Amino acid sequence: MSYLKQKISRRQCLVLARTIVIGSSIGSVVSKNNVLASSKADKHDFYYQEKPKDGKNCASCKMYSTSADGNGMCSIVDGVVSPNGWCLAFTPR
Repeated sequence: MSYLKQKISRRQCLVLARTIVIGSSIGSVVSKNNVLASSKADKHDFYYQEKPKDGKNCASCKMYSTSADGNGMCSIVDGVVSPNGWCLAFTPR
């Protein structure tokens, strides 16, 4: 109980407040970067399949592109995608 009776100086209070503000701003930047780094969704979340659906496929989708090494990529779904695949994010070109 003796710690409750201890006086905190104005300087100690300001240093503590500054530390809290700096720590929380660093924490928010780090968490924001983690969200941006993992901005693509898992294939499972968009019901990705390796075959076309109702004549729609990844090759005819706005989100589809080909990487420099020739693999299919999607701007929404993470990982390599097949040009013949399909998912819920399909948007015609």
